[in-house]
Amino acid sequence: MFIKKTRSKNHTYLQVVKSYRDSGKVKHKVIANLGRFDKLLGNPELIKMGNRLLELAGQPKEEVSLEELDRLYYGHIVYKKLWDKFKLSDILHRVSRNSKIEFDIADVVMYLAIKQLLKPGSKYSSWREQGNYLGLPAIELQHIYRSLDVLAQRKGLIEKELFNQHRNLFNLEVDVVFYDVTTFHFESTDEDILRAFGFSKAGKFNEVQVVMGMMVDQHGRPIGYELFEGNLFEGKTMLKAIEILKEKYKIKKVIIVADRGLNSGMNLNIIKEAGYDYIVSSKLKSQTKKVKNEIFNPQDYIVTHVDEKTGEVLFQYKIIKDHIVKYKDENGKEYQIKDNVIVTWSSKRAKADFKKRQRAIDKANEMIENNKTPSNKKGAKRYIKTEGKEKIIGIDEEKIKNDAIWDGYYGIQFSDPNIPHDVILENYKLLWRIEESFKILKSTMEVRPIFHWTPQRIRGHFVLCFIAFLLERNLELFLNEKMVKNLSVEKIKEALNTLQVSKIKLNDQILLLKGKHNALASDILKAMNLKPIKNLSPAKI
Repeated sequence: MFIKKTRSKNHTYLQVVKSYRDSGKVKHKVIANLGRFDKLLGNPELIKMGNRLLELAGQPKEEVSLEELDRLYYGHIVYKKLWDKFKLSDILHRVSRNSKIEFDIADVVMYLAIKQLLKPGSKYSSWREQGNYLGLPAIELQHIYRSLDVLAQRKGLIEKELFNQHRNLFNLEVDVVFYDVTTFHFESTDEDILRAFGFSKAGKFNEVQVVMGMMVDQHGRPIGYELFEGNLFEGKTMLKAIEILKEKYKIKKVIIVADRGLNSGMNLNIIKEAGYDYIVSSKLKSQTKKVKNEIFNPQDYIVTHVDEKTGEVLFQYKIIKDHIVKYKDENGKEYQIKDNVIVTWSSKRAKADFKKRQRAIDKANEMIENNKTPSNKKGAKRYIKTEGKEKIIGIDEEKIKNDAIWDGYYGIQFSDPNIPHDVILENYKLLWRIEESFKILKSTMEVRPIFHWTPQRIRGHFVLCFIAFLLERNLELFLNEKMVKNLSVEKIKEALNTLQVSKIKLNDQILLLKGKHNALASDILKAMNLKPIKNLSPAKI
């Protein structure tokens, strides 16, 4: 008889097994199942049983000592595989060749990117917690900060190399680029050449900020980004974005998709002069009387969706061609360009518009009852009629009536009349990709709070986050393709953080005891063709 370890599903079990021969073949018969090995370790009953067997055999008892020394994460092996796939170490070594650093920048940046993805924190806390990750090389604190300087200095080269690597790996034809702008604020009022007061999308108007413009492809993979001074209006970032596409990435044919914040005559002209096309949200309420009359004219609408039971129109659209956009340059000289507008109407949007307005009206009535005027010009205040600046008269019924006629309508401007209408509508629907990208940066990856106060370190921090986001988005796309659709970023993060091992001391041996991880973590490892840490493998001290 002997003790045998048997693997079943995700666990190892101990069995008492007897060998015997049957027709000349050696077979095993299970005499007793002792239970799961990880739960038996240190079990006094098992030790008592073993010592009793030794006693019956006339052998001295063996003292068993078991101690947990540490608990380590190893989910980063998933991102390490993607890191190697993108040849990021080679890229970082290549672009930092002349920076005169005497440490391996790839090791430092890889660890910082992994930390940003799995457990974000300050660079100092990252340095202190590096021992929590299995198998990663030790790094020094000063090397972390020096790496940020190098990343800031080599940003353009890193982006270009990553873009080319993307094209090689996925055979990408980047002909549609989604562009948007957001802000990142600091818990500070100190301005410098980068941080400044400006319009904050997070409502933090009393704190300095930076403005970030990002470009992603149709799949949500980041192409590039730029940091701008915090007081720069988002529309003025467009010129820089166009220059990047033309010079850095050498993209010749592009349709830029953007939200209404970037819809100005100047920006649209910049796109056209660059030889590109655009699809942008249109400000229908700001159109000329002639265009508005055309919008509300029921003729020429193309109905695409109808309720089969009631016959109610659910979605329809029409095209307004030769739409005139007028604008003035910085010297006040007036210009105009021609484009086209798709006007859509949907019953779903109409219901949503009605509900949103009704909430604002209810809030306005509440404010009137309490004789309080809200400070926000949008929302409730829009429907409060006043005399002068302070005196409240009542609800502005005329404004409610004027807004109600727009329920369900939405406009999209586009430059090339030859682009199929369904392509325009589909690409505009995908604009959520860029909005989702900013959401991931701000929430799951926790780009802020930003624990740096010099422009160089701030820029380096954002390069690091860009690299981390590139890894995260590609992992997400790969897993959704291989496994589960709509797998959230947060779920991936949680699953990878369940991949843990205990470093234990069993008598004189230092071993790794694999912990229990969730089912999604197993699926991710399988999809990535990776194996979990082998149970009770020797640990490097």
